[in-house]
Amino acid sequence: MNTKNQFFYTRKEAVKSKDGVAPILKDRIDSFNLTQVLKTIEVDDGALLVILNDGHEESRQVGVDKKGQSVRERQYVASQIVLEGVDVGRFRTVSAAFETALVLPKEEVKD
Repeated sequence: MNTKNQFFYTRKEAVKSKDGVAPILKDRIDSFNLTQVLKTIEVDDGALLVILNDGHEESRQVGVDKKGQSVRERQYVASQIVLEGVDVGRFRTVSAAFETALVLPKEEVKD
């Protein structure tokens, strides 16, 4: 994987605790490619919803017809990632620099 255009962020995942009573949150490091970002939407508490250009169709069962056959529905979906906390600021900084690098001629880009 080419990590040049990847944005790494922390995702919280609920996992089963050893006692099995209450789930615990574990930090997971994930990434996505900055070239795949379609749009961002600011949501509650300053979190940022990032929608990626990786759309695909998914099929799910929505019922059963009169003959007992499964009725399936196809829906077009795209990945949606929620960034929170320091990742929001990091994303805005990195994506602005990434966009500038795409727009400016190579000799004008500063390291």
